[in-house]
Amino acid sequence: MNDSEPLAAAEKFMRSIDSTMDGLSFDGETKSLVFNGFLHLSLEHFGSIVLLMRSSMVASAAALLRPQYEAVIRGLYFYECAEDNEIEAFLDGKEPEKLYKMVEGVGEQFSIEKNPLINVYNVLKKEMHSF
Repeated sequence: MNDSEPLAAAEKFMRSIDSTMDGLSFDGETKSLVFNGFLHLSLEHFGSIVLLMRSSMVASAAALLRPQYEAVIRGLYFYECAEDNEIEAFLDGKEPEKLYKMVEGVGEQFSIEKNPLINVYNVLKKEMHSF
């Protein structure tokens, strides 16, 4: 495998996601809107990372890893774990739970014994917080 193959695969995956999501509609439930907003943000970060890597802007691409990870965790947390009042408070501008608490909540919700989300967080938190 040469160096450009993973990037080509990422670009193909990005195009597949874009074409799959084109024209999708979602119910108007607040929980669903928050989840899909975070999911879309994560996908935009992914697309931006791919484009930045294609332009050899590696540091800028790496800087998007943390917000992409956070968008995924926040979306899952608000959809799977948060109470309606917590979602409303967030939408009103209240600071949400700390990221680590969200990671734990998502892991507990899915009954993950060895939570891979926490493992990723613990392995990468120094790098993600250094940008």
